Amino acid sequence: MSLLKTLNKNLQLPKRKEWRGMLVVFADTKGHSMDDLFKDLRRKGHLTVPMHFLVHEDGLIEEGRKFSEVAHPDVDPTGTLWVGYVDAPSENQMSEAQKQAVNQLSISFSGGVVEVATIANGRIVRY
Repeated sequence: MSLLKTLNKNLQLPKRKEWRGMLVVFADTKGHSMDDLFKDLRRKGHLTVPMHFLVHEDGLIEEGRKFSEVAHPDVDPTGTLWVGYVDAPSENQMSEAQKQAVNQLSISFSGGVVEVATIANGRIVRY
């Protein structure tokens, strides 16, 4: 079991009280796995990853935070969004597999607002 999954079993983050939709953040993670991102964040003093899922170039979806928990407040201060990172610099540079995966996720979170953002200078910038 990965360190992140072990931590997720033991760490109690605030639970989501309401749901408004999904935030898709384009973050060029250079093919790193969720565990790689988690290890890097741990070295920087973070307890867990800020997002609920990561979509790789081949369409693989890796889980980060539990979907019942709020995302990191820097990413979603309202605590009402499922937050996913897509390993692509921008929406225009998504692979077909990523587009299909994000579409499937948005259907799974039916009826919610889908917001789009990118990371610029280490900060989330909403479109």
